[in-house]
Amino acid sequence: MVAATGNADTTVGHGELIKAVDRALTTHGRALLTGPAGAGKTELVRALTEAAALRYETVLRLAPEPADRWIPEASAAALLASVPAAALERLSGPQRTAIALLRRETDAPRAGRDHVALRLAVVEVLRTLAARGPVLLALDNAQWLDAESTDLLRFALRLTPPRVRVLAAECVLGGAPLAEPLCGPGTPHIRVPPLGTDEVAELLVRRGLPARLAGRIHQASGGNPRLALALGHSLAEAAGARDGGAHHADPLPVSGQAREVARRLLGVLPAQARRTLLLAALAARPTTAMLRRAGRPDAEAELALAERAALVTVEEDGAVRFTAGALPTALAADAGWPERAAGHAALAAAVDDPVQAVRHRALAVDTPDRELAAEITEAAAACRRRGQRALAAELGLLAADRTPWHLPGEELARLVGAAEDAGWAGRADLARRAARAVLARDASPADRVRARLAVIDAAGQALGALDETFAHAAADAEGEPALQAAVRLRTAWKHNLSDGDPVRSRDAAAEAGVLAAAGGGRGAGARGRS
Repeated sequence: MVAATGNADTTVGHGELIKAVDRALTTHGRALLTGPAGAGKTELVRALTEAAALRYETVLRLAPEPADRWIPEASAAALLASVPAAALERLSGPQRTAIALLRRETDAPRAGRDHVALRLAVVEVLRTLAARGPVLLALDNAQWLDAESTDLLRFALRLTPPRVRVLAAECVLGGAPLAEPLCGPGTPHIRVPPLGTDEVAELLVRRGLPARLAGRIHQASGGNPRLALALGHSLAEAAGARDGGAHHADPLPVSGQAREVARRLLGVLPAQARRTLLLAALAARPTTAMLRRAGRPDAEAELALAERAALVTVEEDGAVRFTAGALPTALAADAGWPERAAGHAALAAAVDDPVQAVRHRALAVDTPDRELAAEITEAAAACRRRGQRALAAELGLLAADRTPWHLPGEELARLVGAAEDAGWAGRADLARRAARAVLARDASPADRVRARLAVIDAAGQALGALDETFAHAAADAEGEPALQAAVRLRTAWKHNLSDGDPVRSRDAAAEAGVLAAAGGGRGAGARGRS
């Protein structure tokens, strides 16, 4: 299996793009591919060069690394080292010497190097190759070309015949592409677009990765093939560790390969811009105005850099959105506690929503505080009234965490409430987390049942793996008709949705009705299931 940090299959979503590049090369003799890291530019270049080789064209390929940018003439030397020896036979003595010096095959003469001879030698090599047939010069990672090599190639390409075509691929880090002067005016710019949801699904299937959550992976990757593959691998590894599939509402794991790919995408920005992005990652609904109020006076300029790198989009109203959901997760995970705490403290004073202000204040500290816990609980209640049950669950867990140890009753009530909010919201991850905390405490049978029912409710239709949860809930509900009714009602759902047994489902539902009546009609907690 190919590593997730590799590149995507070019045939997934890029068929028309390959045709467009071919047309540009045929019509203009030049084409410039641009796009963020991991977009698939390298694989597109590989597909186009392989097609050219099949047509018996001479293919010269150059792919410098970041370190090459600071080594004078490094890329030119690598390119000429790959040229067939026959192409050097017609060179004059000074030109052969210039090539040998560049390739470090001889010592430099006392008189110094002949730079004019080197330029003319490169022109003559390309003309010799073109006399035998079409030539395709493919420059991948053109942003890492050193200045001397760029200048040398620009001179040579101005004097070569039309049979020498140039394909450059570049990750534009800001401003105009560095390869633009090299290719010349009028060169078609072709941006590699992100993959769609269906294309991400096809990509995952081709690599033997789980495609059931392709929509979630597409959102988390922003359609970046390399990040999508990395997330697919992380998801497969996490599912294997749990010995089961991921739930549709679980957060995707941004770890291992996925985190490394996200780091590389973010690494193109300067440190100050990344600090601004961290604040945006910590905020629920970041805007440029909010980021300025939070202490980032140059937010617009720094976000413009991030937007050119395809990391965020900034709307007309100033709303900031990350192009890939994995990016804010990686930013927050890579920041240390002091940096996150300082960010939350700054945002607490900058947001205009009282609920979010309380949330940020709570996340800026990690010590118990009774008054703060009460404020968070009130904020969770406000979210509940708004119908924001997922946020209410997050705040409930946060309130429990900030509750002093000598108030176990308040802590337990907040945990149970968080579990039930998570159940309503379908947030299986939050429901499991709250339920684990409830079951680890001296909770009453009723609270244990409520916590377990929340896990069941959050699972949606994925009830097949919860047999143990049902069994424990039934045991805890013994002797309490209202609680038994609630458990039997969920059992009816399971029989119908997971077991495919409508008869048992009907019987369990009828039993739930009888138990609910015996318990005074309380506790069944009926919710629609389809």
